[in-house]
Amino acid sequence: MPTIVTHEGELVPLPASVDRHRVVDQLLRYSAGADFPCFRLKRGALYAAEVVGAIQIGKLRISILPKSHSGSASGDSEFLLNLLRVAGFLETKPVKHTATVRSTSLDPLEALLLEVGEEMLHAARVAVPRRYEELASDSETIRGRIDFQRLSRRVPGRDSTLPVRYAPLSASNALSKTLKWVAEALSRMARTPSTRVVFEEVLSKFEGVAGRAPTRAEILGLVITRYEAGWTRIIGIAKLLVDKKFIDPTFAGREDAFGMLFPLQHLYERALRRILPNAVQPLGLAVVHRSLPLHMLHDEGDVPYLRLKPDYVFLYNGAPVMVGDAKWKRLVPDVRAYGVDRADIYQMNAYLTRYGIARAILFVPRLSWMDSGWRPRYSVPTTDHQMHLVAVDIESLVSRAPLVRAGALSALRAALADVTAASAAASAT
Repeated sequence: MPTIVTHEGELVPLPASVDRHRVVDQLLRYSAGADFPCFRLKRGALYAAEVVGAIQIGKLRISILPKSHSGSASGDSEFLLNLLRVAGFLETKPVKHTATVRSTSLDPLEALLLEVGEEMLHAARVAVPRRYEELASDSETIRGRIDFQRLSRRVPGRDSTLPVRYAPLSASNALSKTLKWVAEALSRMARTPSTRVVFEEVLSKFEGVAGRAPTRAEILGLVITRYEAGWTRIIGIAKLLVDKKFIDPTFAGREDAFGMLFPLQHLYERALRRILPNAVQPLGLAVVHRSLPLHMLHDEGDVPYLRLKPDYVFLYNGAPVMVGDAKWKRLVPDVRAYGVDRADIYQMNAYLTRYGIARAILFVPRLSWMDSGWRPRYSVPTTDHQMHLVAVDIESLVSRAPLVRAGALSALRAALADVTAASAAASAT
């Protein structure tokens, strides 16, 4: 099976052995059906958008990697796997079969599938979820409760059984059916023998689960009890799958197209959500990503409109003192404001005005031309509002090497200290 490796925003080099027009058409239709751009055409050539992951069309697999400092495919792949872990799509603990994952390091999708499959297998070996599931049947004895609605539609005297509804403890319940459905869907994406074997064993544990596949409403409505906590992440993947957030099984002609693509903006924002609390805690600040509802406008009837949703709100003694947004944008050194989008600047200024605070931060990925303390500052004339660009060495912050992580976190904390100190002091007075 041929594999193509490309990078975020770069040309997708399709091999001569494939029907280029058909593949391009499939990829563009895949992108059109997703919630975010995956591919785009530029002057007739196909490029990856700001996404990472992998997609498989027939026998062709395309791996899209982020650009790492190393510039090597193995380093890029490791960066992606680390980013997925910190963002919460992979477990933070090391996987059991490290050698197997390393052998698929150039294919992050396979590494992700393997880890999810091993997690499902571990949980299924303990027990397939059993729940009290209500069933309807005809019985000669009363069990559960009589279904009077069905009974009222019967002709009297023609049937000696009673329609009843009862709830036995069963493995064929909504949760187990969803888990089986996830295993089947992910097993179709697996390409290595080790990954396929894992999912085959998972599915063998669910052989007793019968009945139709779960509906979208059933999957989205699933609630996990504390006794089923081991399945929480898998159900999260099921909900993403059914809503086509990052796993999108589509069908084009006779060949299936499977993809597991992640927008880099989403991964970057989620990773910083986990990193920033550790960075600002020594500064006396807290950070939340869901603040109290605040709207930009109210109409004449005082009905709110345009809710503000900054990625991060920094608090001092419980009060907002600063807002921040994560932007996966590779800035350039030789243009005004380093190429920051105007829309982002307008948005940050709106946050400052409505929150009644003076400091805002755009967190951007650090590039090779930026030093560790890179932090340009911009002021809004006639106000005390300031917007700061803070370079985040995200590759080092998600590294598995403790010393590398610690150094990057220290640099981020030092950059934030200058911004937050004035805001915290002003709030205290």
